Amino acid sequence: MQEVMNILDKCKMSDIGVVISGINPEFDTLTKEQIEKLIGKSVIIRKPSGSETKVKVNGVDVAHSLLGKSNISIQLGDPIDLEDLEVNSTVYGTGS
Repeated sequence: MQEVMNILDKCKMSDIGVVISGINPEFDTLTKEQIEKLIGKSVIIRKPSGSETKVKVNGVDVAHSLLGKSNISIQLGDPIDLEDLEVNSTVYGTGS
């Protein structure tokens, strides 16, 4: 299990469901494929209170800025509601 990011933003999109996004400077030099492999097929989300939830990953998108920084967006599967997520929660990848 590897720390992927802290949740900086979250949203629900009608066509794809719940998406969380954040950054991890350690991943800036990695390719999208390498990041997807580290994340795996599911993630564990640990709230600041310490409670954890395991959620299926439906997709990963990595946007690279002109400065070489990576913004990681993870599309989550059911069963997760936007209200169940907290900004600043830590996301851990389960690996491939």
